[in-house]
Amino acid sequence: MFELFTILFDITFNMKPISEETHNSIVALLDNGLSSYKIAAQLGISHTTVDRIRGKSRPELQKSQGGRPAKLTATDKHRLAHMYTWWLQEKQTMLFS
Repeated sequence: MFELFTILFDITFNMKPISEETHNSIVALLDNGLSSYKIAAQLGISHTTVDRIRGKSRPELQKSQGGRPAKLTATDKHRLAHMYTWWLQEKQTMLFS
């Protein structure tokens, strides 16, 4: 039982330390706006390592929410709302005319 605990402890808590050069590279790339995954791929490290360093070195930086950009701009949404309300008014005037 103790041996299993020791093995699990070694696997989960003994992280290989990164060099100061790698740490500085991560911080510089974060400052340039690269994502955790892009930095991790470029430097050959885990994206969780990048996220951990971001949290300690640059806590003010927001983590990217990811996902696809919106297809409709705020202007498009406003125009659609305007067209829909106009259509509703036209429909009411046709029904009650």
